[in-house]
Amino acid sequence: MDAFADLYDHLAPRVFGLVTSVVHDVAVAEAVACEAFVDVWRRSATFDRTCSSAAAWVLAVAHRLAVRARRQVVTTCACPALPAARDSMLARSGLSAVQVDAVRLAYFSGLDHRRVDAALAGDQPAAALLTDALRFLSASSPSR
Repeated sequence: MDAFADLYDHLAPRVFGLVTSVVHDVAVAEAVACEAFVDVWRRSATFDRTCSSAAAWVLAVAHRLAVRARRQVVTTCACPALPAARDSMLARSGLSAVQVDAVRLAYFSGLDHRRVDAALAGDQPAAALLTDALRFLSASSPSR
């Protein structure tokens, strides 16, 4: 029990920071961080120190739960309003309109590929749209 308390004291700030960065809501982050430590306690017998450090394992558990919570919070597939600069940059990037929408939904709204597919209802799967868009953006990046 003391070892778990030490683990909690050492990792709680990192877990909370990671979860907050994913869910963007302090109340949800608190609940998810708590759930992560409960999950770690329950599954402690499955931890294999030859695969990862304890910290990496705890953070992976917390990240998985945070992503799940974030996806549950996203209830609409409509594109939210983006800051004007980001919206303008995407529009001028040379991507097709459907690629811009896919990037907005996946990267700025946090939707998974299945939800992006449902929102766009297009001919091309979201995975292909996003892969092509990222390749195009990477190739046209000024740092190259």
